[in-house]
Amino acid sequence: MRTLLLLAYRVILVFVLVSFFSFATLDQPVLRSVYVALTSIQSAFADTFRFAFDIFDSGEDLGIVLDAYTRSLTLMLLAVAIGSLAGLALGLVSGLRPRSPVAGLASAVSYVGVLTPSFLLAVLVLLLFIRYVGPAFGARFVLLSPEVTVFDVRRLIAPALVLSVRPMAFMTQVTIGALQEVIYSDYVRTARAKGLLRRTILLRHVLRNIAAPALTSLNSSFYFSLSSLLIVEWLFNWGGVGVRLLDAAADRDAEMASYFLVSIGITFLVLNTVVKVIIRRVDPRLNEAGAAVS
Repeated sequence: MRTLLLLAYRVILVFVLVSFFSFATLDQPVLRSVYVALTSIQSAFADTFRFAFDIFDSGEDLGIVLDAYTRSLTLMLLAVAIGSLAGLALGLVSGLRPRSPVAGLASAVSYVGVLTPSFLLAVLVLLLFIRYVGPAFGARFVLLSPEVTVFDVRRLIAPALVLSVRPMAFMTQVTIGALQEVIYSDYVRTARAKGLLRRTILLRHVLRNIAAPALTSLNSSFYFSLSSLLIVEWLFNWGGVGVRLLDAAADRDAEMASYFLVSIGITFLVLNTVVKVIIRRVDPRLNEAGAAVS
């Protein structure tokens, strides 16, 4: 009963405050403001459902969206995979041997990767592949003609390397930070005192305890790749969501732009959920902490 009275009190208080500010700022009755707000919400829901049905009615637009989405998703997954694996390797070497030359190189690479603008790095990689890599292998890894729309795996290498730099730098820093906490912990010292092999300590104690922060950094890695996706796809003429979104904005095609934005949002929502599920599987202590909080 007390809870219901408290809830009723809050509802009345909110109604009084809304009424006061409605008359003070809008010079309109509060009921009229509520009616306008509800009408706007109903219109927004109607537009949302109409948008969902229109994309299935237009087969040509759906084909364009699926093709661009497949290209961008493939590029981002490859870039994040390359960056995460390389960053994990550099972070492990640098964290386990902090005074070695490799550790200094890994730190320098991580800082350069974070500070270097993506467009500058893309231009340098573009010139490198056109001037040196392509002639050395006798293959064209970069095709700048806008008329070329063939899905060629060789064309993935250059933009994937550009997009993998910032995830690699971030993963390196996260791995080094996690290792600094793990390798000096009591259970690692106990394992060393027992005479366990270095490889056994690394696999059973170190990697298992840095898995959670490393997996958590995957979300940020995808965000880093997305932030540079538009400029990288445009420079390398990769017909993905970034290029198509720029074209839709230039043509003022709001419907097509909405399709691409919704596809990106759903993708990151799914990826974020998958990463969280994997983290809870890897580290059961998070489940126990969540249960204790709830």
